[in-house]
Amino acid sequence: MKLKTFLAFVSPSVLAMILLIAVPLIGVMYLSVYNSYIKTEIVEVTSTVPTFAGMKQTTVEKVPQPVLDEDGNPVKVTEFVGSQNFVSVADPAGLAAAFSKDRSINGDGSAASFGARLRGIYRDLIDIDFWGALEFTLLYAFITTPCILVLGFLVALAVNSVAQWLRGPLIFTSLLPFIITPVVGSLSIYWLFLD
Repeated sequence: MKLKTFLAFVSPSVLAMILLIAVPLIGVMYLSVYNSYIKTEIVEVTSTVPTFAGMKQTTVEKVPQPVLDEDGNPVKVTEFVGSQNFVSVADPAGLAAAFSKDRSINGDGSAASFGARLRGIYRDLIDIDFWGALEFTLLYAFITTPCILVLGFLVALAVNSVAQWLRGPLIFTSLLPFIITPVVGSLSIYWLFLD
Protein backbone atom coordinates (compact mmCIF):
# COMPACT_ATOMS: atom_id res chain seq x y z
CA MET A 1 0.00 0.00 0.00
CA LYS A 2 1.32 3.42 -0.93
CA LEU A 3 1.93 5.99 1.78
CA LYS A 4 -0.58 8.39 0.24
CA THR A 5 -3.32 5.73 0.24
CA PHE A 6 -2.45 4.72 3.80
CA LEU A 7 -2.67 8.32 5.01
CA ALA A 8 -5.98 8.80 3.18
CA PHE A 9 -7.44 5.81 5.05
CA VAL A 10 -5.91 6.54 8.45
CA SER A 11 -6.17 10.34 8.67
CA PRO A 12 -9.96 10.54 9.35
CA SER A 13 -9.62 8.14 12.28
CA VAL A 14 -6.53 9.88 13.64
CA LEU A 15 -8.22 13.27 13.34
CA ALA A 16 -11.35 11.98 15.09
CA MET A 17 -9.25 10.46 17.89
CA ILE A 18 -7.36 13.72 18.36
CA LEU A 19 -10.55 15.79 18.45
CA LEU A 20 -12.68 13.40 20.52
CA ILE A 21 -10.08 11.84 22.85
CA ALA A 22 -6.87 13.87 23.09
CA VAL A 23 -8.35 17.39 23.25
CA PRO A 24 -10.93 16.53 25.97
CA LEU A 25 -8.26 14.62 27.90
CA ILE A 26 -5.98 17.68 27.91
CA GLY A 27 -8.95 19.80 28.99
CA VAL A 28 -9.73 17.45 31.87
CA MET A 29 -6.10 17.48 32.98
CA TYR A 30 -6.15 21.30 32.99
CA LEU A 31 -9.45 21.44 34.90
CA SER A 32 -8.22 18.93 37.49
CA VAL A 33 -5.42 21.22 38.70
CA TYR A 34 -7.46 24.47 38.70
CA ASN A 35 -10.54 25.57 40.65
CA SER A 36 -12.81 28.14 39.02
CA TYR A 37 -15.69 29.97 40.61
CA ILE A 38 -17.70 33.17 40.29
CA LYS A 39 -16.68 35.75 42.91
CA THR A 40 -19.63 36.65 45.14
CA GLU A 41 -20.39 39.12 47.89
CA ILE A 42 -23.09 39.14 50.57
CA VAL A 43 -25.62 41.93 50.01
CA GLU A 44 -28.50 43.02 52.22
CA VAL A 45 -31.78 43.06 50.29
CA THR A 46 -34.69 44.94 51.82
CA SER A 47 -38.15 44.13 50.49
CA THR A 48 -41.44 45.66 51.53
CA VAL A 49 -44.69 43.83 50.78
CA PRO A 50 -48.26 44.91 51.51
CA THR A 51 -50.08 42.82 54.09
CA PHE A 52 -53.59 42.85 55.54
CA ALA A 53 -55.47 46.15 56.14
CA GLY A 54 -53.02 48.42 54.33
CA MET A 55 -50.07 47.51 56.53
CA LYS A 56 -46.63 46.78 55.13
CA GLN A 57 -44.10 44.17 56.14
CA THR A 58 -40.42 44.85 55.59
CA THR A 59 -37.92 42.00 55.46
CA VAL A 60 -34.15 42.23 55.28
CA GLU A 61 -32.26 39.24 53.88
CA LYS A 62 -28.59 38.67 53.26
CA VAL A 63 -28.11 37.02 49.87
CA PRO A 64 -25.02 36.18 47.81
CA GLN A 65 -24.67 38.19 44.63
CA PRO A 66 -21.98 37.93 41.94
CA VAL A 67 -19.37 40.67 41.82
CA LEU A 68 -19.49 42.44 38.44
CA ASP A 69 -16.63 43.96 36.47
CA GLU A 70 -16.69 47.26 34.52
CA ASP A 71 -18.63 45.67 31.64
CA GLY A 72 -21.29 44.18 33.93
CA ASN A 73 -20.03 40.58 33.61
CA PRO A 74 -19.51 38.35 36.67
CA VAL A 75 -15.90 38.16 37.87
CA LYS A 76 -14.53 34.64 37.39
CA VAL A 77 -11.67 33.56 39.65
CA THR A 78 -9.37 30.71 38.63
CA GLU A 79 -6.89 29.34 41.18
CA PHE A 80 -4.12 26.81 40.66
CA VAL A 81 -4.55 24.07 43.27
CA GLY A 82 -2.16 21.43 41.90
CA SER A 83 -2.77 17.97 43.30
CA GLN A 84 -5.07 19.21 46.08
CA ASN A 85 -8.16 18.03 44.14
CA PHE A 86 -6.68 14.53 43.80
CA VAL A 87 -5.84 14.35 47.50
CA SER A 88 -9.32 15.47 48.56
CA VAL A 89 -10.98 12.91 46.26
CA ALA A 90 -8.74 10.01 47.33
CA ASP A 91 -9.38 10.85 51.02
CA PRO A 92 -6.10 9.58 52.52
CA ALA A 93 -7.44 10.09 56.06
CA GLY A 94 -10.42 7.82 55.32
CA LEU A 95 -8.07 5.32 53.69
CA ALA A 96 -5.79 5.30 56.73
CA ALA A 97 -8.81 4.92 59.04
CA ALA A 98 -10.07 1.94 57.03
CA PHE A 99 -6.77 0.10 57.51
CA SER A 100 -5.96 1.20 61.06
CA LYS A 101 -9.28 0.32 62.69
CA ASP A 102 -9.00 -2.55 65.20
CA ARG A 103 -10.96 -5.49 63.78
CA SER A 104 -9.50 -8.29 65.89
CA ILE A 105 -12.66 -8.74 68.00
CA ASN A 106 -16.22 -9.23 66.76
CA GLY A 107 -19.22 -7.49 68.31
CA ASP A 108 -19.94 -10.57 70.46
CA GLY A 109 -16.43 -10.60 71.96
CA SER A 110 -15.07 -13.52 69.90
CA ALA A 111 -11.92 -13.27 67.81
CA ALA A 112 -12.56 -12.13 64.24
CA SER A 113 -11.38 -14.31 61.38
CA PHE A 114 -9.06 -13.01 58.68
CA GLY A 115 -11.95 -12.99 56.19
CA ALA A 116 -14.12 -10.92 58.55
CA ARG A 117 -11.30 -8.40 58.93
CA LEU A 118 -10.91 -8.13 55.15
CA ARG A 119 -14.68 -7.68 54.72
CA GLY A 120 -14.61 -4.84 57.26
CA ILE A 121 -11.74 -3.11 55.45
CA TYR A 122 -13.56 -3.59 52.13
CA ARG A 123 -16.80 -2.07 53.49
CA ASP A 124 -14.92 0.94 54.87
CA LEU A 125 -13.06 1.45 51.57
CA ILE A 126 -16.23 1.25 49.45
CA ASP A 127 -17.83 3.94 51.63
CA ILE A 128 -15.26 6.39 50.22
CA ASP A 129 -16.68 7.56 46.86
CA PHE A 130 -13.41 7.44 44.90
CA TRP A 131 -12.51 3.90 45.96
CA GLY A 132 -16.05 2.66 45.21
CA ALA A 133 -15.86 4.19 41.73
CA LEU A 134 -12.38 2.72 41.23
CA GLU A 135 -13.68 -0.73 42.18
CA PHE A 136 -16.51 -0.45 39.64
CA THR A 137 -14.13 0.74 36.91
CA LEU A 138 -11.64 -2.07 37.53
CA LEU A 139 -14.37 -4.72 37.61
CA TYR A 140 -15.79 -3.41 34.35
CA ALA A 141 -12.38 -3.17 32.67
CA PHE A 142 -10.97 -6.52 33.76
CA ILE A 143 -14.05 -8.75 34.08
CA THR A 144 -16.97 -7.43 32.04
CA THR A 145 -15.08 -6.25 28.96
CA PRO A 146 -13.02 -9.46 28.48
CA CYS A 147 -16.16 -11.57 28.95
CA ILE A 148 -17.99 -9.54 26.30
CA LEU A 149 -15.05 -9.86 23.90
CA VAL A 150 -14.77 -13.62 24.43
CA LEU A 151 -18.53 -14.08 24.02
CA GLY A 152 -18.52 -12.01 20.80
CA PHE A 153 -15.57 -14.01 19.48
CA LEU A 154 -17.35 -17.30 20.25
CA VAL A 155 -20.51 -16.11 18.49
CA ALA A 156 -18.41 -15.09 15.46
CA LEU A 157 -16.73 -18.52 15.40
CA ALA A 158 -20.11 -20.25 15.68
CA VAL A 159 -21.57 -18.18 12.82
CA ASN A 160 -18.51 -18.87 10.69
CA SER A 161 -18.73 -22.63 11.21
CA VAL A 162 -22.39 -23.09 10.14
CA ALA A 163 -23.55 -23.87 6.62
CA GLN A 164 -23.45 -21.04 4.08
CA TRP A 165 -27.26 -20.85 3.63
CA LEU A 166 -27.76 -20.45 7.40
CA ARG A 167 -25.18 -17.66 7.94
CA GLY A 168 -27.38 -14.73 6.86
CA PRO A 169 -30.31 -15.47 9.19
CA LEU A 170 -27.89 -16.34 12.02
CA ILE A 171 -26.01 -13.05 11.64
CA PHE A 172 -29.34 -11.21 11.55
CA THR A 173 -30.58 -12.86 14.76
CA SER A 174 -27.27 -12.33 16.57
CA LEU A 175 -27.19 -8.61 15.67
CA LEU A 176 -30.92 -8.02 16.24
CA PRO A 177 -30.57 -7.10 19.97
CA PHE A 178 -27.99 -4.45 19.10
CA ILE A 179 -30.30 -2.98 16.44
CA ILE A 180 -33.52 -3.05 18.49
CA THR A 181 -32.17 -1.15 21.51
CA PRO A 182 -31.32 2.14 19.75
CA VAL A 183 -34.46 1.91 17.59
CA VAL A 184 -36.70 1.53 20.65
CA GLY A 185 -34.86 4.35 22.43
CA SER A 186 -35.16 6.64 19.41
CA LEU A 187 -38.86 5.86 18.96
CA SER A 188 -39.61 6.46 22.63
CA ILE A 189 -37.90 9.86 22.54
CA TYR A 190 -39.68 10.67 19.26
CA TRP A 191 -43.07 9.74 20.77
CA LEU A 192 -42.23 11.72 23.91
CA PHE A 193 -42.04 14.96 21.93
CA LEU A 194 -45.08 14.39 19.71
CA ASP A 195 -48.09 16.67 20.33
